[in-house]
Amino acid sequence: MECQTNTGATGVVLRTTNGGNTWQVQEIIGGYDFGSIMFINNNEGWVSGFGMFQTHDGGNSWQAVKAVTPLEEPNGGWLPSIYFLNDSHGWASGISGTIWRFAPLLVNDVQSTQDPVSATQSLPPQITDNKNVPMSLIPEGEFSMGDMIDDAMTECKTHLNDCQQNWFKNSSPSHIIYLDSYYIDTYEVTNSHYKACVDAGICTPPKSNSSYTRSNYYGYPQYNDYPVIYVDLGMAKNYCQWRGGYLPSEAQWEKAARGTDGRNYPWGENLDCNSANYLGCVGDTTSVGRYTNNISPYGLYDMAGNVSEWVADWFSENYYQESPSSNPLGPNNGHSNIIRGGSWFGIELYTDTSIRVALDATYSDNFIGFRCASNIDSAATNLPLLSSPTPTSVMNVTTPTPITCSNFISQLQPNMEAKVITDAINMREKPGTNQTVVGIIYTGDKVQLSSEPPICGDGYLWWKVQSVKLGITGWVVEGIAEERWLSP
Repeated sequence: MECQTNTGATGVVLRTTNGGNTWQVQEIIGGYDFGSIMFINNNEGWVSGFGMFQTHDGGNSWQAVKAVTPLEEPNGGWLPSIYFLNDSHGWASGISGTIWRFAPLLVNDVQSTQDPVSATQSLPPQITDNKNVPMSLIPEGEFSMGDMIDDAMTECKTHLNDCQQNWFKNSSPSHIIYLDSYYIDTYEVTNSHYKACVDAGICTPPKSNSSYTRSNYYGYPQYNDYPVIYVDLGMAKNYCQWRGGYLPSEAQWEKAARGTDGRNYPWGENLDCNSANYLGCVGDTTSVGRYTNNISPYGLYDMAGNVSEWVADWFSENYYQESPSSNPLGPNNGHSNIIRGGSWFGIELYTDTSIRVALDATYSDNFIGFRCASNIDSAATNLPLLSSPTPTSVMNVTTPTPITCSNFISQLQPNMEAKVITDAINMREKPGTNQTVVGIIYTGDKVQLSSEPPICGDGYLWWKVQSVKLGITGWVVEGIAEERWLSP
């Protein structure tokens, strides 16, 4: 990404290699060299290299609170504001009256002694999200989605004698799809990870605690690392939202499973029980990551077998014939949804990376699970920061990601002090309007937010806080709709 002044203006070209966390000077255009724009949380507020800034609109505009370092420009002084707006030519920032445009950095746009680095190249291939779940990067680019019926028939006949062409109609034709970069879970969501959401009062427990051969499965420590089952589509979506992510689209799932070379299975070709857990191999679920041969090109485990996985799209048999070529999200509506990847209960056919299975969204069973995805912006707060090549004095820091819940945009961040700006707020033992009230805080009372991220539940954004006056800890709602109850 780069930021460049409008034609004829005084200023600088800024370049970022980490998705916007830090903007570094790439070229000076008749102006001043201020090194970088950067933001850190110093427990007083979000700080840039010029001054301390605060935002009241989720990051669209930043107003200066006080100067930290004077800005060396012809007229002296320091930045009164940094603001961003979409002016139809790209995202623009105004600083001291100068308009800067933000747009993708092209290789030939900036002359430099260093080769420009794309945002994707600078992203780590693996991260751990704020719920301690490993995720893998799927880089932007094209891949071949679906399969040609003749090719699918050929592969089917290596396992079955009665293959029929109509089985593969909904997964054809093969077509080229472009996807933006994203992260996706390295493993299927496990019992222990799902239980953390249930314990937080956000997720609904699985519809059964058993598996096919085990009467005691979910909630029993020996199966913590096994995939959660008996979850329907809505339960899967709710969990992913709690994680700050989403259920992957069908296209995202397939690219993560097969890569860019159109392979039939995540590891390549040739299927047997040493590669995946499908019908006739084990007879029930296995712990995630057990099959070290069952790894996709991007380092994901169990994209074939073990449990089938929900994806977010509506199902349409003819969708591949009309699908957009960039970031498809499926039909706008439908009567059923989709699972992918095959399972311990499915025959060999269903482990193929291109096979689609339609299923009612309310259905759950002992062979269905899921994994979550996250876009790059949402994952940015979990990424390791990059060292700055030039100038050496530039600090690398993380820009705060706006926190939202049911269209409510938060003004708070973890570890911040806030005050009550409504008549009274109930403090509850756990997040949820039906949870036990442990105390009441009133107008002007101060609270200290914990380091835990907020939780979206019952349509409200819940923060874990400690009342300065009462000395007790509980969960409170920041506000609802346009009404705020807590303020920085």
